[in-house]
Order: sequence, then structure tokens, then C-alpha cells
Amino acid sequence: MGVHDLLSLSTFPGASPHTRQTPLWMTTTDPALTEPFDVEVIEPRYQGPIGFSGALNALLRDSGLATASLIGITPFYLGVDANPPAGITLLETLARAWKLELDLSDAQREAETFLSGVVNLVERSERLQEVVAGLETQYDKNRTESQLPPTSPLPPSGELLADVEQFLRNQQTGDDSTTDFN
Repeated sequence: MGVHDLLSLSTFPGASPHTRQTPLWMTTTDPALTEPFDVEVIEPRYQGPIGFSGALNALLRDSGLATASLIGITPFYLGVDANPPAGITLLETLARAWKLELDLSDAQREAETFLSGVVNLVERSERLQEVVAGLETQYDKNRTESQLPPTSPLPPSGELLADVEQFLRNQQTGDDSTTDFN
């Protein structure tokens, strides 16, 4: 089919607050693929389970195709569901790099609805408000210092995992009224 390059768009949960622009990373097997993007290129060091796009990139790389991934870092405390603001950031970055005109008005409305729900969730939990405030501080500091996405340690993992597990259980049952990150 003549395919010689692949660019994948994906998200990954990390230390990023929902109140800030989605941080972006790029990985690549060919630096020329990243030239039109104004995004920090990183050397991936992750070892462990990967998602579909990571597996596809590895397979294609191993078969000789040049690959690049544009990755949006989403708030870890929101789980791994779709994140419309991150999707918009990815698409806007792609549009700028490739000089495309995209109508994202429907996506913007979806993002506003999504963020409204997140704000309601955060307002109900003092602990989650503290987590978000800490992530905001670190995000702002890191942006000023290096323009890299936040890399600070997360709050104690036992506390966070218990909170996130409870949140996800409530999402499965459709009951978000009892979510408490305190």
C-alpha cells in the first residue's frame, strides 16, 4: 500500500491537572517525523504493559516503518476514559503541524460538558481538591522551568489507589454521589 510513516495519537494518564492545557510528548523512530510539531520529543523508558497504539508502533517499527506517537498526558485521577479536552489538544496540534483546518466546535461543546462534570466531582472532595492543587503547582513550576510535563512524585500510592478504585467502582455502578476522595 506504500505506507512508509505512521503517526499515532493517544493519551496516557499521568500527573496532569484537568485545569491546565494537556501536556504533550512525542516519541519517534525518525526525528524527521516530529519536525513540524512544536512538542518535546522524549526517549521512552517505560517497561511494562502497553496499550494498542504502543504495540502497533512497536510492530511497525520492527517491520521497518518510521513511527511517531503524539501523546496527551491526562489527569490520572479521572481514569482512562475518553478525555475530550486532551483529544482537542491532540487535534489542534496536528492541525497546526500539518496546516489543516478542522472544525472542532462539537468537540469543544463535549469538552465543556466533560469539564463541568469534573469540576462537580472535584468540588465534592476535599482530598481531590488538594491533589489537583498540588498538581497545578507542580505543572506551573515545571512549565516555567523546563516546558516538560510534570514529573513530580504522586501523592502516596496507597491513598490514591484506594481513592481511584472507589471512584471507578462508583462509575461502573453509575453512582457518583458517594465518591469521596477524603
